[in-house]
Amino acid sequence: VSTSGMDAGVDGTYKTILKVIDLSTKDWGKEYTIPNSVWNTSDGGDKYDFCYTDSSSLFGYDLVTAVPEKILTWLNCDVDGDNIRFSTVQDDGNVFAISNSYSDDGVSSFEIITLIKTPRSEVKQKTTLRLATMWVDWNLKKELLKFNKTNPDYRIEITDYSEFNTDEDYTAGITKLNTEIIAGNIPDMIDISNLPYKQYAAKGL
Repeated sequence: VSTSGMDAGVDGTYKTILKVIDLSTKDWGKEYTIPNSVWNTSDGGDKYDFCYTDSSSLFGYDLVTAVPEKILTWLNCDVDGDNIRFSTVQDDGNVFAISNSYSDDGVSSFEIITLIKTPRSEVKQKTTLRLATMWVDWNLKKELLKFNKTNPDYRIEITDYSEFNTDEDYTAGITKLNTEIIAGNIPDMIDISNLPYKQYAAKGL
């Protein structure tokens, strides 16, 4: 059992602290500094100490290694991550989630989602197109979900390179994308929003 909150450091910066509740003493136990991106936490099953989600992906976190592991990207599972209200990894590796969305007329609806780990050989094969972006806005997300749910032959898998940014380096994502492009690992499509597309064009991309 744990709780987390923001503490201001001596240098004026903020860090996210997770405190374990010691049930035997009914007091606070060990403290851990965790990434500032951690919020909306849930049980991590047998594999992780806890899970957390953002609008893009679901992560598992190990307090000993202090390294987050990306479990899945919501869009690549045809799920709108902005609507996720709860998610967790079950002991069998499947993911359970609750989604809350609103229709155009403002009616709220909830959906229970179970994502089952399935061998690739048992899934209908489609031609996969890779899309690179530094942020997925609402309109793009809506069109991607619609395309992937309805197209019988193609699907688009997205990599949001902003996920690679850290508290210490907010440009790590674009550096990684640029390194991959230079190495010839070029996405099929690039969302040029928030990217130096003029530099790419000048280099003939």
